Amino acid sequence: ADDGVNGIQLWVTDGTTEGTIEVTSYNMPGSWGLQPSTFTLFDSKLYFMGMEKGAFFQLWSTDGTTAGTKIIKTDYTIRQPAGFRPKSMAVHKDKLYMTGYDSLSKTEQLWVTDGTTEGTVKVTAFPIGLFPDKLFSFKNRLIMTGYDTISGQEQLFASDGTATGTVCPTPPDTWGQYPFYPWEAWVPFKNELYYKAAYAYFADYQLCKYIDGPLGVQEECRDNISVYPNPTNGIVNMNFEKKDGIAWIEVIDQQGRLILRQSAQDASNSINLTGHAPGVYYLSVFIDNRAIAYRKIILI
Repeated sequence: ADDGVNGIQLWVTDGTTEGTIEVTSYNMPGSWGLQPSTFTLFDSKLYFMGMEKGAFFQLWSTDGTTAGTKIIKTDYTIRQPAGFRPKSMAVHKDKLYMTGYDSLSKTEQLWVTDGTTEGTVKVTAFPIGLFPDKLFSFKNRLIMTGYDTISGQEQLFASDGTATGTVCPTPPDTWGQYPFYPWEAWVPFKNELYYKAAYAYFADYQLCKYIDGPLGVQEECRDNISVYPNPTNGIVNMNFEKKDGIAWIEVIDQQGRLILRQSAQDASNSINLTGHAPGVYYLSVFIDNRAIAYRKIILI
Protein backbone atom coordinates (compact mmCIF):
# COMPACT_ATOMS: atom_id res chain seq x y z
CA ALA A 1 0.00 0.00 0.00
CA ASP A 2 1.00 3.64 -0.58
CA ASP A 3 0.98 6.10 2.33
CA GLY A 4 1.53 9.08 0.02
CA VAL A 5 5.00 9.70 1.43
CA ASN A 6 7.22 6.65 1.13
CA GLY A 7 5.67 5.06 -1.95
CA ILE A 8 4.38 1.50 -1.93
CA GLN A 9 5.50 -0.26 1.25
CA LEU A 10 4.81 -3.44 3.22
CA TRP A 11 1.86 -3.15 5.60
CA VAL A 12 0.21 -5.45 8.14
CA THR A 13 -3.25 -5.50 9.70
CA ASP A 14 -5.10 -7.27 12.50
CA GLY A 15 -8.39 -6.45 10.78
CA THR A 16 -8.96 -3.07 12.41
CA THR A 17 -8.21 0.47 11.25
CA GLU A 18 -6.03 1.10 14.29
CA GLY A 19 -4.22 -2.19 13.76
CA THR A 20 -3.28 -1.45 10.13
CA ILE A 21 0.30 -0.21 10.21
CA GLU A 22 3.21 0.35 7.85
CA VAL A 23 6.03 -2.16 8.37
CA THR A 24 8.68 -0.67 6.04
CA SER A 25 9.60 2.83 4.91
CA TYR A 26 12.17 2.36 2.20
CA ASN A 27 12.13 5.70 0.38
CA MET A 28 13.31 4.84 -3.12
CA PRO A 29 14.10 7.30 -5.93
CA GLY A 30 10.89 8.87 -7.17
CA SER A 31 9.13 7.68 -4.00
CA TRP A 32 8.49 4.28 -5.55
CA GLY A 33 8.90 2.57 -2.21
CA LEU A 34 9.67 -1.07 -1.58
CA GLN A 35 7.11 -2.29 -4.17
CA PRO A 36 6.58 -5.68 -2.45
CA SER A 37 4.92 -8.45 -4.48
CA THR A 38 4.90 -12.25 -4.96
CA PHE A 39 4.20 -12.92 -1.27
CA THR A 40 5.04 -16.50 -0.24
CA LEU A 41 4.98 -17.94 3.29
CA PHE A 42 7.96 -20.17 4.04
CA ASP A 43 9.46 -21.37 7.33
CA SER A 44 7.48 -18.87 9.49
CA LYS A 45 8.57 -15.88 7.39
CA LEU A 46 7.10 -13.99 4.48
CA TYR A 47 9.25 -13.97 1.33
CA PHE A 48 8.62 -11.51 -1.46
CA MET A 49 10.10 -9.57 -4.35
CA GLY A 50 10.95 -6.01 -3.37
CA MET A 51 12.80 -3.09 -4.88
CA GLU A 52 16.16 -2.04 -3.54
CA LYS A 53 17.75 1.38 -4.00
CA GLY A 54 18.63 1.87 -7.65
CA ALA A 55 15.48 0.07 -8.89
CA PHE A 56 16.86 -3.45 -8.43
CA PHE A 57 14.20 -6.07 -7.64
CA GLN A 58 15.59 -8.54 -5.11
CA LEU A 59 14.48 -11.42 -2.85
CA TRP A 60 13.42 -10.22 0.61
CA SER A 61 12.07 -11.85 3.77
CA THR A 62 10.29 -10.47 6.82
CA ASP A 63 9.20 -11.70 10.23
CA GLY A 64 6.56 -8.96 10.30
CA THR A 65 8.75 -6.29 11.87
CA THR A 66 10.76 -3.42 10.41
CA ALA A 67 14.01 -4.74 11.89
CA GLY A 68 13.23 -8.24 10.68
CA THR A 69 12.76 -7.22 7.02
CA LYS A 70 15.95 -7.90 5.03
CA ILE A 71 17.35 -8.77 1.62
CA ILE A 72 18.17 -12.46 1.05
CA LYS A 73 19.42 -12.61 -2.55
CA THR A 74 20.64 -9.86 -4.86
CA ASP A 75 21.83 -9.36 -8.42
CA TYR A 76 23.15 -6.07 -9.76
CA THR A 77 23.33 -6.78 -13.48
CA ILE A 78 22.38 -3.66 -15.43
CA ARG A 79 19.27 -4.56 -17.39
CA GLN A 80 15.56 -3.83 -17.42
CA PRO A 81 14.00 -4.92 -15.17
CA ALA A 82 17.11 -5.22 -13.00
CA GLY A 83 17.85 -7.36 -9.97
CA PHE A 84 17.45 -11.00 -8.99
CA ARG A 85 13.71 -10.61 -9.69
CA PRO A 86 12.00 -13.66 -8.11
CA LYS A 87 8.72 -13.05 -9.91
CA SER A 88 7.27 -16.50 -9.09
CA MET A 89 7.75 -18.61 -5.94
CA ALA A 90 6.38 -21.84 -4.45
CA VAL A 91 7.12 -24.00 -1.42
CA HIS A 92 7.81 -27.59 -2.39
CA LYS A 93 8.99 -30.34 -0.03
CA ASP A 94 10.12 -27.93 2.71
CA LYS A 95 12.13 -25.74 0.33
CA LEU A 96 11.33 -22.46 -1.39
CA TYR A 97 11.73 -22.51 -5.17
CA MET A 98 11.63 -19.43 -7.36
CA THR A 99 12.47 -17.77 -10.63
CA GLY A 100 15.81 -15.94 -10.44
CA TYR A 101 18.20 -14.14 -12.73
CA ASP A 102 21.50 -15.87 -13.48
CA SER A 103 24.16 -13.29 -14.36
CA LEU A 104 26.46 -16.00 -15.77
CA SER A 105 24.10 -17.15 -18.51
CA LYS A 106 22.24 -13.82 -18.56
CA THR A 107 18.97 -15.76 -18.35
CA GLU A 108 16.34 -16.67 -15.78
CA GLN A 109 16.71 -20.08 -14.15
CA LEU A 110 15.08 -22.11 -11.38
CA TRP A 111 16.52 -21.38 -7.91
CA VAL A 112 15.98 -22.85 -4.44
CA THR A 113 16.61 -21.42 -0.97
CA ASP A 114 16.63 -22.54 2.63
CA GLY A 115 15.98 -18.95 3.69
CA THR A 116 19.60 -17.80 3.86
CA THR A 117 21.80 -15.97 1.38
CA GLU A 118 24.34 -18.80 1.38
CA GLY A 119 21.57 -21.36 0.96
CA THR A 120 20.09 -19.70 -2.13
CA VAL A 121 21.43 -21.69 -5.08
CA LYS A 122 20.69 -22.20 -8.75
CA VAL A 123 18.98 -25.44 -9.77
CA THR A 124 18.95 -25.32 -13.59
CA ALA A 125 21.39 -24.04 -16.19
CA PHE A 126 19.45 -24.18 -19.44
CA PRO A 127 21.64 -22.66 -22.20
CA ILE A 128 18.88 -20.37 -23.48
CA GLY A 129 17.34 -19.99 -20.04
CA LEU A 130 14.42 -21.84 -18.48
CA PHE A 131 12.50 -18.65 -17.56
CA PRO A 132 10.31 -20.56 -15.06
CA ASP A 133 6.94 -19.08 -14.17
CA LYS A 134 3.65 -20.06 -12.49
CA LEU A 135 5.41 -22.33 -9.94
CA PHE A 136 3.09 -24.76 -8.18
CA SER A 137 3.72 -27.72 -5.86
CA PHE A 138 1.79 -30.84 -6.87
CA LYS A 139 2.47 -34.12 -5.07
CA ASN A 140 6.07 -35.15 -5.85
CA ARG A 141 6.69 -32.55 -8.55
CA LEU A 142 7.18 -28.83 -8.81
CA ILE A 143 5.02 -27.74 -11.75
CA MET A 144 5.82 -24.63 -13.76
CA THR A 145 5.98 -23.21 -17.22
CA GLY A 146 9.32 -22.67 -18.90
CA TYR A 147 11.01 -22.27 -22.26
CA ASP A 148 12.26 -25.49 -23.80
CA THR A 149 15.24 -25.69 -26.14
CA ILE A 150 13.24 -27.28 -28.98
CA SER A 151 10.44 -24.80 -29.61
CA GLY A 152 11.84 -21.79 -27.76
CA GLN A 153 8.33 -21.24 -26.42
CA GLU A 154 6.64 -21.48 -23.02
CA GLN A 155 5.85 -25.11 -22.20
CA LEU A 156 4.80 -27.22 -19.22
CA PHE A 157 7.69 -28.36 -16.99
CA ALA A 158 7.81 -30.70 -14.01
CA SER A 159 10.75 -30.91 -11.61
CA ASP A 160 11.88 -33.14 -8.77
CA GLY A 161 14.05 -30.28 -7.52
CA THR A 162 17.19 -31.22 -9.45
CA ALA A 163 18.65 -30.03 -12.74
CA THR A 164 18.38 -33.42 -14.45
CA GLY A 165 14.91 -33.94 -13.00
CA THR A 166 13.52 -30.73 -14.53
CA VAL A 167 11.85 -31.92 -17.73
CA CYS A 168 9.18 -31.05 -20.25
CA PRO A 169 6.75 -34.00 -19.79
CA THR A 170 4.71 -33.35 -22.93
CA PRO A 171 5.54 -32.71 -26.59
CA PRO A 172 6.44 -29.02 -26.90
CA ASP A 173 4.21 -26.83 -29.01
CA THR A 174 5.85 -26.63 -32.44
CA TRP A 175 3.68 -23.91 -33.92
CA GLY A 176 5.63 -21.01 -32.45
CA GLN A 177 2.66 -19.77 -30.46
CA TYR A 178 1.78 -19.36 -26.78
CA PRO A 179 0.03 -22.47 -25.42
CA PHE A 180 -0.52 -20.96 -21.94
CA TYR A 181 -1.76 -17.51 -22.92
CA PRO A 182 -3.95 -16.23 -21.41
CA TRP A 183 -3.11 -18.05 -18.20
CA GLU A 184 -5.86 -19.52 -16.01
CA ALA A 185 -4.67 -21.72 -13.10
CA TRP A 186 -3.40 -25.12 -11.97
CA VAL A 187 -6.35 -26.99 -10.40
CA PRO A 188 -5.72 -30.20 -8.40
CA PHE A 189 -8.65 -32.61 -8.62
CA LYS A 190 -8.76 -36.32 -7.73
CA ASN A 191 -4.96 -36.74 -7.70
CA GLU A 192 -4.57 -35.05 -11.07
CA LEU A 193 -3.65 -31.51 -12.02
CA TYR A 194 -5.93 -29.80 -14.53
CA TYR A 195 -5.11 -26.78 -16.64
CA LYS A 196 -5.92 -25.07 -19.93
CA ALA A 197 -3.47 -25.15 -22.80
CA ALA A 198 -3.23 -25.15 -26.60
CA TYR A 199 -0.89 -27.84 -27.90
CA ALA A 200 -2.04 -27.99 -31.52
CA TYR A 201 -2.25 -24.45 -32.86
CA PHE A 202 -2.83 -20.94 -31.57
CA ALA A 203 -6.01 -20.50 -29.50
CA ASP A 204 -6.92 -24.22 -29.71
CA TYR A 205 -7.37 -24.38 -25.93
CA GLN A 206 -8.38 -27.71 -24.47
CA LEU A 207 -8.77 -29.22 -21.01
CA CYS A 208 -5.50 -30.97 -20.08
CA LYS A 209 -4.28 -32.79 -17.02
CA TYR A 210 -0.95 -33.71 -15.53
CA ILE A 211 -0.54 -37.01 -13.68
CA ASP A 212 2.36 -37.45 -11.28
CA GLY A 213 3.58 -40.73 -12.70
CA PRO A 214 5.10 -42.39 -15.77
CA LEU A 215 2.28 -41.27 -18.07
CA GLY A 216 2.85 -37.56 -17.41
CA VAL A 217 0.49 -35.27 -19.28
CA GLN A 218 -2.78 -36.24 -20.87
CA GLU A 219 -5.12 -34.09 -22.88
CA GLU A 220 -8.86 -34.66 -22.67
CA CYS A 221 -9.34 -35.44 -26.34
CA ARG A 222 -12.77 -35.66 -27.94
CA ASP A 223 -11.59 -37.73 -30.90
CA ASN A 224 -11.31 -41.49 -30.88
CA ILE A 225 -8.04 -43.23 -31.60
CA SER A 226 -6.95 -46.73 -30.70
CA VAL A 227 -3.25 -47.59 -30.37
CA TYR A 228 -2.05 -51.19 -29.95
CA PRO A 229 -0.10 -52.96 -28.66
CA ASN A 230 0.80 -50.46 -25.96
CA PRO A 231 3.33 -51.03 -24.39
CA THR A 232 5.07 -52.17 -27.57
CA ASN A 233 8.43 -53.51 -28.65
CA GLY A 234 8.48 -51.48 -31.86
CA ILE A 235 5.53 -51.88 -34.23
CA VAL A 236 2.47 -49.80 -33.26
CA ASN A 237 -0.90 -50.11 -34.98
CA MET A 238 -3.63 -47.48 -34.81
CA ASN A 239 -7.13 -46.71 -35.96
CA PHE A 240 -8.69 -43.28 -35.95
CA GLU A 241 -11.59 -41.42 -37.48
CA LYS A 242 -10.48 -40.44 -40.99
CA LYS A 243 -11.74 -37.06 -42.11
CA ASP A 244 -11.37 -35.18 -45.35
CA GLY A 245 -8.03 -33.49 -45.83
CA ILE A 246 -4.34 -34.34 -45.69
CA ALA A 247 -3.49 -36.43 -42.64
CA TRP A 248 -0.16 -37.31 -41.08
CA ILE A 249 1.26 -38.86 -37.92
CA GLU A 250 4.01 -37.47 -35.69
CA VAL A 251 5.91 -39.09 -32.81
CA ILE A 252 7.96 -36.99 -30.37
CA ASP A 253 10.21 -38.17 -27.55
CA GLN A 254 10.30 -36.80 -23.98
CA GLN A 255 12.96 -34.26 -24.93
CA GLY A 256 10.62 -32.80 -27.55
CA ARG A 257 12.53 -34.17 -30.53
CA LEU A 258 10.58 -35.22 -33.61
CA ILE A 259 11.56 -38.83 -34.32
CA LEU A 260 8.91 -39.80 -36.88
CA ARG A 261 6.56 -38.11 -39.32
CA GLN A 262 4.62 -39.99 -41.96
CA SER A 263 1.47 -39.53 -43.99
CA ALA A 264 -1.74 -41.32 -43.01
CA GLN A 265 -3.34 -42.79 -46.09
CA ASP A 266 -6.45 -44.15 -44.40
CA ALA A 267 -7.94 -44.76 -40.97
CA SER A 268 -5.70 -47.79 -40.31
CA ASN A 269 -1.96 -47.19 -40.03
CA SER A 270 1.13 -48.59 -38.41
CA ILE A 271 4.42 -47.01 -37.38
CA ASN A 272 7.78 -48.58 -36.67
CA LEU A 273 9.71 -47.42 -33.60
CA THR A 274 12.17 -50.30 -33.65
CA GLY A 275 15.65 -49.16 -32.71
CA HIS A 276 14.57 -46.30 -30.47
CA ALA A 277 15.35 -46.31 -26.77
CA PRO A 278 12.72 -47.66 -24.35
CA GLY A 279 10.59 -44.94 -22.78
CA VAL A 280 7.50 -42.82 -23.26
CA TYR A 281 6.73 -41.28 -26.66
CA TYR A 282 3.92 -39.00 -27.77
CA LEU A 283 1.85 -39.69 -30.86
CA SER A 284 -0.26 -37.06 -32.60
CA VAL A 285 -2.57 -37.37 -35.59
CA PHE A 286 -2.97 -34.24 -37.73
CA ILE A 287 -5.48 -33.41 -40.45
CA ASP A 288 -4.96 -30.20 -42.41
CA ASN A 289 -2.52 -28.78 -39.82
CA ARG A 290 -4.86 -29.47 -36.92
CA ALA A 291 -4.09 -32.10 -34.32
CA ILE A 292 -7.17 -34.26 -33.85
CA ALA A 293 -5.90 -36.98 -31.49
CA TYR A 294 -3.15 -37.62 -28.94
CA ARG A 295 -1.88 -40.79 -27.34
CA LYS A 296 1.15 -41.94 -25.42
CA ILE A 297 3.24 -44.87 -26.55
CA ILE A 298 5.34 -46.85 -24.10
CA LEU A 299 8.25 -48.50 -25.86
CA ILE A 300 9.81 -51.48 -24.08
